[in-house]
Amino acid sequence: MKTLSAILISMAVSGATLAWAAGPKDEEDIKFQIAAFDEAWNKGDLGALGAFFTDDATLITDDATLTDPMGMDFTGKAAIMEHFKFMLTGPMKGSKHKMAARRIQFVGPDVAVGDGSIEVGGMQAMPAVRAKGIAVFVKIKGKWLYASLRAFVHMPAVSPRK
Repeated sequence: MKTLSAILISMAVSGATLAWAAGPKDEEDIKFQIAAFDEAWNKGDLGALGAFFTDDATLITDDATLTDPMGMDFTGKAAIMEHFKFMLTGPMKGSKHKMAARRIQFVGPDVAVGDGSIEVGGMQAMPAVRAKGIAVFVKIKGKWLYASLRAFVHMPAVSPRK
């Protein structure tokens, strides 16, 4: 949370806008990290999953989302990994995870916000889930990491008011 707070304070103080000229390599690197996260999840490789998060990262899920059907908040890599261990050795054991970036917006040379879709299927304890996700990435020592990851399921569409 310290990382995310420092980023937001820095942006506010500097008057930063939500557009930054990042190179195509940065976007490519983030998409690579997203695919590598899926691969680690699909193998149930908890050690590899931990490498995708900053030490003070946050994971926030909504009710009935991909990482926690009860909807919970986790702060810090250790808490996130404890949660993933529970889910990947329990109700989500053997699940297949697929994230797809819809948009990646750079808010600084080492900070990006991404949004996209998430699908998890093949779970023994629950049906497949589709959700949207928002992530804040920070570049540390040349590697893009999750500082914050939030998954949420949209309510079913309703007809417009008349």
